[in-house]
Amino acid sequence: MIGDVVVDPGAVIGQGVILQAAPGSQITIAAGACIGSGSVLHAWTGKLEIQTGATLGAGVLVVGRCSVGAYACVGTISTIWNTDVPAEATVAPGSILGETGAPGRDAVASSQASASEVPASEPPAEIFYGQAKLNSLLGTLMPDSR
Repeated sequence: MIGDVVVDPGAVIGQGVILQAAPGSQITIAAGACIGSGSVLHAWTGKLEIQTGATLGAGVLVVGRCSVGAYACVGTISTIWNTDVPAEATVAPGSILGETGAPGRDAVASSQASASEVPASEPPAEIFYGQAKLNSLLGTLMPDSR
């Protein structure tokens, strides 16, 4: 844990989780929340909040000003960037929600769809699947980490 991080004693944090709040930012994890092993939460320019009973699978990356609503479920190796996940929503494994950080691309900050609202064959435009998209996003976020 680095920076202003508040974890309720009733939360469950897996092994190898990194919780980092930049100066002027805060991470709060509420009671009953579960953060899977190897996940990274980085609050940047505001508050990153994991609400009561929310579950983040293993290897989830959450960056920026975000809120994962109460009892929401975020699938493994998903990325959430500066967007909120509504209460009780389900995010498919491997999803990328929110701003992609890609140069020349308009930011998508209004991702509010849950997997139960969207047919599996037609994901919304702001959700991207696959390792190549994740690698591209990580290269944009951390260009000097080779």
